[in-house]
Amino acid sequence: MEASTRSQKNKEISLSLKPNELKTIPLGIYEQESDIPEFAYETLPDVGDGVAVYPSNVKMVDGIHLIYQFQSYAHQTVMVFLKQADV
Repeated sequence: MEASTRSQKNKEISLSLKPNELKTIPLGIYEQESDIPEFAYETLPDVGDGVAVYPSNVKMVDGIHLIYQFQSYAHQTVMVFLKQADV
């Protein structure tokens, strides 16, 4: 199966994070590390360093799983918008 058909290509994902909440978002399975795209995110409201982002590439039998974790340190609920970065 082609990597592009197994990924979240050009899809925007939004999620809300409550204070001190951690969420994990799977972003696709890729055949090679060179196939993994970069992603960009923004938060509303802009909380600066109030949201930490942890991207991970996990090698498994069926390919490389791209996973992003978002941890909120903000004192309010934050919306996070994640999409594939323009190259």
